Parts: sequence; structure tokens; C-alpha cells
Amino acid sequence: DTELDARQVHYGALATVADMYGVVVPTQESLT
Repeated sequence: DTELDARQVHYGALATVADMYGVVVPTQESLT
């Protein structure tokens, strides 16, 4: 399924960017 592949690449890219910039994905945990 092309749509599923594109979605996996999209989230994979987000995870990579988050790792590079040290962004914590669950923002609420950072606020506590």
C-alpha cells in the first residue's frame, strides 16, 4: 500500500528530526 509506506516514511522522518534536535515527543511530560 503506497499510502501506508508514505505514512511510515513521514513518521520515520519526524522521529529522526526529533532525535537530531533532542525534541521529546510527549510534550506534557516535559511540562510537569
